[in-house]
Amino acid sequence: MEQTAPSCDPALLSCITPAEVLTVLPFLAAALLALGIWGLIRHEQRKHAGLMPKRGTEPGDDEQLLYAGERHVFGPGNADASRVYRVSRNPKDHARAMMPAKARKRTNR
Repeated sequence: MEQTAPSCDPALLSCITPAEVLTVLPFLAAALLALGIWGLIRHEQRKHAGLMPKRGTEPGDDEQLLYAGERHVFGPGNADASRVYRVSRNPKDHARAMMPAKARKRTNR
């Protein structure tokens, strides 16, 4: 009887041998490393050029209003629960507001 070679189906990528994979693997790793280094350099350049948004707000004496809206879809009514919070832009007042109640009592003595 005649031996038939295993069929090679390009759609299933069954034609790729382990030796071919090992040949391509270092080039793939080098390309990914180069892409990662390029991304880090680009990020640092954008950050130092002022193109990245800065976090937080500038300190000041006024207050900032924050709107927190939530939609509840359970219970006997689909109501919006929204609140407006006043947050001081003064760093000392903001830190004092974030202090736990027990610590605030100790500092008031």
